[in-house]
Amino acid sequence: MRSIDNMSKQLGGEYRFHIIAYDRDLGDSVPYSGIRIGDWNDLGDAKIYYFPSGGWSLRNIYKVLSSAEFDVLYLNSYFSPQFTVLPLLLRRFGLIPDTPVIVAPRGEFSSGALEIKIFKKKMYILLARILGLYKGVLWHASSPFEKNDIGKVIGEETEIHVAMNIAGHIANAQDPRDAFGPTNDKHPGKIRLVFLSRLNRMKNLEGALRMLEGMRAEIHFDIYGPVEDPPYWEMCKNIIAGLPENVHVEHKGSVPHEQVSQVLSKYHFLYLPTQGENFGHVIFEALSSGLPVIISDRTPWRRLSERGVGWDLPLSRPEEFRSVLRQCLEMGGEEYGRMSGNAVRFAHDGEKMRTAVEENRELFRKAVDPSRGREANRS
Repeated sequence: MRSIDNMSKQLGGEYRFHIIAYDRDLGDSVPYSGIRIGDWNDLGDAKIYYFPSGGWSLRNIYKVLSSAEFDVLYLNSYFSPQFTVLPLLLRRFGLIPDTPVIVAPRGEFSSGALEIKIFKKKMYILLARILGLYKGVLWHASSPFEKNDIGKVIGEETEIHVAMNIAGHIANAQDPRDAFGPTNDKHPGKIRLVFLSRLNRMKNLEGALRMLEGMRAEIHFDIYGPVEDPPYWEMCKNIIAGLPENVHVEHKGSVPHEQVSQVLSKYHFLYLPTQGENFGHVIFEALSSGLPVIISDRTPWRRLSERGVGWDLPLSRPEEFRSVLRQCLEMGGEEYGRMSGNAVRFAHDGEKMRTAVEENRELFRKAVDPSRGREANRS
């Protein structure tokens, strides 16, 4: 969601974005306030259509896509039945215009993601190939790592464009967001860790908790995010119940996006040993807010230790996570202050973000290039 929001804000002066979305956040029982459900709403330079809960069907998707003229159909998932499969079926059978299509898998082809419900996913990939649902599409990878993942699943001859996700402070260039640097009260023997993400197997909260088993000294670990997988959360709660008394864990619920930086500023480190991210907006948010990060090596954020802004570690070696956690526990205020400053400077690399904007601009240019259309029709 953050990726699409930032893209539309940054490129909205050049392209008209029509966005189709749910009428509420994950886990919410009521829709957003102040919106028209089942109709187009103005949102800055973009228009957004909110579907009511349970309002998805092939007929309804057809009606919405037929109500807007568009030159490119951008699908923000590979496996989503509602947001991707139904529009592609309409396209396949000639019920909507055969415009250029961009598909952004958003990390769905990483090894960690594919391992979840692997049989069901393999069957869909096979069926989609037989039906030719993705024939001629342009694939959006947010990093060279994701490009490699897409090529492994879809085929090396697949047309893939790498465009890094546009981060928030560039998307909001007219009103730059202040970095809420954390209070520099880091003392040896104490640490405040934060996990901010959806609670599901992909985000690997279970692994984060298990690596705290047997840790000594005072650890406060707060968890933010909606419960996407209730049975998984119940398993995590059982692990929490067995942690030593010096490890204090609390689930704080969800956080509105506009409050994320303020929430992060209360902690010392982001602790997110995720199974895989195509970008990881919360990692950027943490660095931008002055938090060094302790993450897995399954994101585009690499070589963090060399830059003095955190660690990207292999999930296959949990002892390395524990070693880093002990290092962070022993860290004093002076060393922590240097890391915090490094994190802010690293996140606010203006040249890198300007490159991301140009890469996304080029993504849409490539999609509508007439010569590309002729090549796609041959494939």
